[in-house]
Amino acid sequence: REIVFDASEGAPVRMSFAGVSKARWTPVGAAVDRISYYLGNDPSRWVKDAPVYSRLAWHNVYPGIDAVFYDRGGHVEYDLVLAPGADPSRIRLRFRGASSIKADDDGAIEIKAGAATLRQHAPEIYQQDQQGKRRRIPGRFYATANGEFHLQLGSYQKNRTLIVDPVLEASGYLGGENDDEIVAV
Repeated sequence: REIVFDASEGAPVRMSFAGVSKARWTPVGAAVDRISYYLGNDPSRWVKDAPVYSRLAWHNVYPGIDAVFYDRGGHVEYDLVLAPGADPSRIRLRFRGASSIKADDDGAIEIKAGAATLRQHAPEIYQQDQQGKRRRIPGRFYATANGEFHLQLGSYQKNRTLIVDPVLEASGYLGGENDDEIVAV
């Protein structure tokens, strides 16, 4: 029900979708690798030869709205994919574990957790036309009085798929104790 960003010098930052409907996670595409890990002495808790995927979709976060998570050049990204007719006003992001959080005038969200800063840039919002060209849609996230972040959109074609593409970027130290990198989800 949430995505956890581990800030080793502060509390983990937890991102969730407020009022999430019954959502389910599924891998997207073929497995790109396999991994095994062993926790403790109980073999029933060991994971052997588990598939690793480069994308993971959280279907029906809200009716007709999926969240697809992936790595792009060391940055965690996710797209909100709105099916034709889906209601973008249902999207409400929450962040827990931050020492401070604010939205900039351009729609970026800045989250501080200890010495680390997580910045979700203003999203690129677009629809594709019949020739496959992206048509930008104006929009941004804004903070509400209850600490949630809602999406504000300009006009768009409600009968076409809408993509909201924010980029998360960390500065300071965000990660665990050893070699940290995002390889795949």
